[in-house]
Amino acid sequence: KANVGTWVDKQRTKRKKRLRDGIEEIPMEEKRLDEIGLLWEVRQITSEEYINEIIKYKEEKERKHPGRPWDGNVPNKYSVTLDDGTKANVGGWVDRQRTKRRKRLRDGKEEIPMEEKRLDKIGLLWKVR
Repeated sequence: KANVGTWVDKQRTKRKKRLRDGIEEIPMEEKRLDEIGLLWEVRQITSEEYINEIIKYKEEKERKHPGRPWDGNVPNKYSVTLDDGTKANVGGWVDRQRTKRRKRLRDGKEEIPMEEKRLDKIGLLWKVR
């Protein structure tokens, strides 16, 4: 069974090694991936960027329904396109934060991560029905 993502990751690794080793000859696979516009460096979206998008989401909900506070939920499928064109699955990130919080509470860890503190302050609903 072929996995394109795994293959692309291997091509990225090979390219990094080629550049690190100073090899100028570009393999055919790398040339073809350049031609189709593959992003060699995958941009990581920061927690702060996700949090800013949640604040925007909350403000939009409250603007659409004046006098009614935001319910604290971000749908799992909620995504946005950032200013640089990067797609951010905000709902998926929120779901991962909920999972991390459940694990932290289950493990009895008292130290609260910055993301959790920020999401608490914003009013995120931790338990979704």
